[in-house]
Parts: sequence; C-alpha cells; structure tokens
Amino acid sequence: MAIQHKNSDQPWILEATTFVTLVLIAIHVIALVFAIYKLATAKQPTGKPEQLKKVN
Repeated sequence: MAIQHKNSDQPWILEATTFVTLVLIAIHVIALVFAIYKLATAKQPTGKPEQLKKVN
C-alpha cells in the first residue's frame, strides 16, 4: 500500500499559522501550570506574624 499525501489547496502559510497557534496555546498552558505550581509550593515566612495595630 502506497501512502498518498493530501494535496491541499491552502497556501503553506495558513497551515503553518494553525500549527504555530496551537504551539503558542500549549506553551501558555504549560506556563500557567508552572506559575500555579510555583505559587503553591512557595515557602511561607517562618517568623512571628506581626499583629495589626488598631488605629482609633
């Protein structure tokens, strides 16, 4: 069986644009997950919490 390649009528730039758009979306999703991970695993300060002073 020979593999037949699809001969599209679209210019190559339109096909490349679709691929680049999908790659950019994937990169942004990965960056968002990484940012949430960094926030979730950030060390909290270990000192005594400062008490708020009442201003009357």
